[in-house]
Amino acid sequence: MKNFTILSLFFFLSTGIYAQNFMVKINGQEYDVNNIPPDTKFSTEVKTFEVKKIAVDNPAKTFTINNNSVPQSFATDGAYHSVTFPADIRGSATVINNQAGRQEVVFLLEAPETITHTNGNVKIIMPADKSATDYILNNLFKGMINLVGKTGLKLKEISKNEYKGPNYVHVFFDQNGNSLIRSIPLGISNYNYVVHVVYMVPADNPLNIEYGFNQATADLDEGVTIRGDGDLKGNAITLAGGETGQTVVKMEWRHKQELLTPSSYDITFDITRNSLQFKNGIMETLDPKVVATRVIRMKRIYHGSIDIGVIKTNLEDPTYSLTASSTDASQMVVKKTDQGSRVLASAMYTFYLSPVILLEKLFRPDLVRDYQIEGRSFVDDHRIYERIYPTVGIGLSNRLLDNIFLGGKWEFIRGGSLFVGYHWGKVNVFRAVEDFEYEITPITQAEFNLKTDTEWQGGFSAGLNLDLRIITNLFKTGTSTAQ
Repeated sequence: MKNFTILSLFFFLSTGIYAQNFMVKINGQEYDVNNIPPDTKFSTEVKTFEVKKIAVDNPAKTFTINNNSVPQSFATDGAYHSVTFPADIRGSATVINNQAGRQEVVFLLEAPETITHTNGNVKIIMPADKSATDYILNNLFKGMINLVGKTGLKLKEISKNEYKGPNYVHVFFDQNGNSLIRSIPLGISNYNYVVHVVYMVPADNPLNIEYGFNQATADLDEGVTIRGDGDLKGNAITLAGGETGQTVVKMEWRHKQELLTPSSYDITFDITRNSLQFKNGIMETLDPKVVATRVIRMKRIYHGSIDIGVIKTNLEDPTYSLTASSTDASQMVVKKTDQGSRVLASAMYTFYLSPVILLEKLFRPDLVRDYQIEGRSFVDDHRIYERIYPTVGIGLSNRLLDNIFLGGKWEFIRGGSLFVGYHWGKVNVFRAVEDFEYEITPITQAEFNLKTDTEWQGGFSAGLNLDLRIITNLFKTGTSTAQ
């Protein structure tokens, strides 16, 4: 990648925008900023240069140069003004947002590729990006990489890469198998992982070196030591004039990527290096070498949970009994007890299908990963306002199927949730006539038996739920403490 600086010149206008001509003088050489020859290179550091604006069409009285967010303003008088910055301005960049009454003129200062000398008379031309990470961030995926929570690195939707967007995690390695930009993330089962290797090779050399990946099916338990950017030792390319037949060797960065097969278990893969060599006019394949073996540890995607809850419902289930009248012992009356709202224990199943996630997928698909629609992973969990899920349950009583709950829950804390919904249950009823009064109107045993019954009714319910795994762990902890 060519090393360059973007310098932005902008000026203020009182009535409108007019044509502007800027000239710069670097090392005594004048350049029109609108017409710097594309092959112009500046081999030494550029910290100071001169600039002037040729006034035309009622121009602004001042202009400003901004580099690395350090603005410097000068008068528009047709004379050169010296501009000094604290560091070499080649390779840095500034982006200035246009505002009303202001216009920008952008020009580039390019640096040549760095030249070093090794092995006697062999000259090695190194690329401008000094490390694999620099090449990724400044060239390969410049401005395209996002770090999304704990899941890893993603490529923005505007990237030209085929594996862009929220449903792909990118993992980068150098030619020694060391992690680049960040370490290997915890994996999410059945998710898409794209692995990359960035390596340096001679641009025009008979020895063609390529890297690749071999994914294993075995689930390995041993860990992996992650290091930072590796140097060129170990798997370095040895260059000498006698070996290459060249006195000048130009090095370049190359890149290999591969989409791994999704897996519910740990993904183990080898980073391999293959070589092709021309010998006596015949291309030979050298033995491939395993550079490193790496593992992406997988964490499960949960599609639901079983909860135990305490639910308060306004659906009455009264008890009707036949008893002697308090005013006439020879007569029987109906007594009604257990009226009003009641509290029930319940067992519920929660589906991790969040309507909030579905709405976000509809209106902002770039923010939602596909697996978040059907489940949740604690590596990349739903946000607290997204943890609203449909729930179905039954009452825990001697008649398990006599109380059914349908509704939704909001998980306000991991494992703890608030349930709100509809309670549909089988309750006791007494089919009394219009003017019937409990504990007053006399009734016979036969009439009582005829009018008492059960039927399904509905009502509002709400309560608190606790994940069954938490309750199980609490019992385990209590048992261990008792022992």
